[in-house]
Amino acid sequence: MMNTNRDSLCNVIELIQQHELGKAIKALYKILTESPHLGNIDELQNIREAYSLMIDFMKRGYKDDKREELYLSLLQKLFYLTSNVENSWNTMNIASYVEAKSIAKDMNMSFDFIKNILESFVTDITMASLENDETRNQKTKKLYSRHNDFVNRLFNAIWISNQWSDNERNFYTELLVSPTIDVNDALLIISAISIGAINIFDKNKLLTLIEVYQRGTDERIRQRALVGLAFSQPDGDTANIFPELTDTLEKLFANKNTQRELLELQMQVFYCLNAEKDNSHIQKEIIPTLIKNNNLQITHFGIIEKEEDPMQDILHPDKADKAMEDVEKSIQQMMDMQKAGSDIYFGGFSQMKRFPFFYPMSNWLCPFYTEHPDLQSANARLEDSKFLNTLFKNGPFCDSDKYSFALALSSVIDKIPANVREMMSSSESFGPSLPVGDMQTPAYIRRIYLQDLYRFYKLYHKRTGLINPFENTFTSMEFRSIKAFFFASTLFRSDFLTESKLSLGRFLMKQQRWSEVNDLLLSFNGNIPDTNAEYYILAAYADLNDSLYGMSIEMFRKALEIEPENVMALKGMARASLIEGDYDLAEKTYATLVRLFPTNKNFVKNYAITLLKSNRITEAMEILYKIDYENPDDISIKRILAWGLLCQNKPEIAKKEYDKILSLSDYKKEDCLNAGYCAWFLGDIMQATESFKSFIQMSSDEGNTPSLRTVFIEDCDIIYKYGITDTDIQLVIDMVEE
Repeated sequence: MMNTNRDSLCNVIELIQQHELGKAIKALYKILTESPHLGNIDELQNIREAYSLMIDFMKRGYKDDKREELYLSLLQKLFYLTSNVENSWNTMNIASYVEAKSIAKDMNMSFDFIKNILESFVTDITMASLENDETRNQKTKKLYSRHNDFVNRLFNAIWISNQWSDNERNFYTELLVSPTIDVNDALLIISAISIGAINIFDKNKLLTLIEVYQRGTDERIRQRALVGLAFSQPDGDTANIFPELTDTLEKLFANKNTQRELLELQMQVFYCLNAEKDNSHIQKEIIPTLIKNNNLQITHFGIIEKEEDPMQDILHPDKADKAMEDVEKSIQQMMDMQKAGSDIYFGGFSQMKRFPFFYPMSNWLCPFYTEHPDLQSANARLEDSKFLNTLFKNGPFCDSDKYSFALALSSVIDKIPANVREMMSSSESFGPSLPVGDMQTPAYIRRIYLQDLYRFYKLYHKRTGLINPFENTFTSMEFRSIKAFFFASTLFRSDFLTESKLSLGRFLMKQQRWSEVNDLLLSFNGNIPDTNAEYYILAAYADLNDSLYGMSIEMFRKALEIEPENVMALKGMARASLIEGDYDLAEKTYATLVRLFPTNKNFVKNYAITLLKSNRITEAMEILYKIDYENPDDISIKRILAWGLLCQNKPEIAKKEYDKILSLSDYKKEDCLNAGYCAWFLGDIMQATESFKSFIQMSSDEGNTPSLRTVFIEDCDIIYKYGITDTDIQLVIDMVEE
């Protein structure tokens, strides 16, 4: 036991991924010899003997048309065995696995028994509903309590189960698409399958999720299976061991609706990943406004309404209206974030997961239903589920947060004012709620389930040791993987997903997720869509972000060969070439943009800059005078105009422009630098040095103190143009730095 650790098992998996069967057999044999309690060494011996026989046949010069097929089957068998050994190690060393094994101990996992229990529960509940009120309530409470214990044990038995056989896959597939079991049971089983497959890849668990998604009739079942199959993708090169999976997924990806739902799911995942950042924004920017302007006060007697100060109406007659306006803006901002896909409730509800309810793993992913045995006490305190029913139907929260809300509120309900308690039972108690139809859409169902999963992996008290699909993981080969970014996985390298990947790329660019953009580009695996400019644009902007300007220009060039007037490509090309110093290319590109968009002020300004850089000063100044006349208050235009005047050997006129710029409150350090040049060229050395000192000081205040010599070298063309020598430069530097 003490000689075996997870890393040694991961090493075996890596050897299998690399198709090094002989080395992998030796490595696993060493593990099982030292720790025989982890697995059946006889299974390994059978694989070892089959491999030795294959080697012997090859030594004798026999040709075997089935050799490739046999080698692959031995790799698969060794992968199954190694995965089961890893699972066994987990159940002895990882807290959540240890607990699950204890809960599922001696569980009868026969197919007939499981099917009978799940179907009988539906029948028993139906029969109990025919009884009178008192008898019905007693019977249903007992039925739900007993059934919850069974489902919890089943959940734990499934998620820590060994590699599934084809029979297990067929049984659970048929069970989950059957209308004869309770939907909540099906949803929990799907989550159990998913968690197991996320931690240790299982081909048959993945195939189960795929088939349930395709065949399911209940949208909740389909969408939970979709999330599961997306997150259960194998790491690294494991997919190469199971080539049949590629064919299965190709058929799945061929469906247009599936392509759309997978793309939507991937985007929703990235919104989920922003939960903590969004929470920080809410806590710092929004909540203070709401707290400042509420009319409630928390005391040791409970929550009471503040007494209004009559003098406030006299001294500040508009204060109440202003406060209400601020509150409405804050609430609207949160609603806008929620509509965009943000998880706005994570921060608040993350503090409400310490109830005993959340000790069992299954409760984190259990659909919200008011009959849950662990809500019986809360039910009684919250007036026989009237509030809970409202929460269930109208609450815009994920299921985990609904349980938190119900449990937290039941513990303080007697301290809440009567009028507030009465309001909570109304449909308006949670503010604007989604129509029932919207809450049944695939997108909404997925979002709610993703939030449940995110909370589970972030907050479950025994999460250590579980693979979190929302976090990066690294193998010993330094391969970065995030299971939630399934579009970058090996099995998603399909031509059917080309358009979806390009759409995802645009989304990731807007989110400034450049690392993920690069991973997405790698997922094309050389299958570049030659007739689609978007791929090259995506690659070009990724290179531009990485400061690979030359490569970026080449990618933009390829995009423009396909679509000569593509605006994104033209803008990127212009920017990259300007930074790279290819002013001729920048000038030609901006000229095209100005031709296409003659009223776009930014394009016109940048075009003028490229003309100045290309020493076409007269043309540039004609443009600058015109747009300055049209936009007299635009300081950015005046900056370019003033510099153009210096380039045009008109420092006297340029000085007037710099005086205007420096008289404004929002001038920049570069304005001080350029005004210093202007004074220097006019012979006012004292004014020049003062301006240069201001430039240095402002740079220092921003945390960046530049070398004045380096700055002068960068602008040496215009400095030398005015007859200033190297000695002059050194003297000015000394005067500034003295």
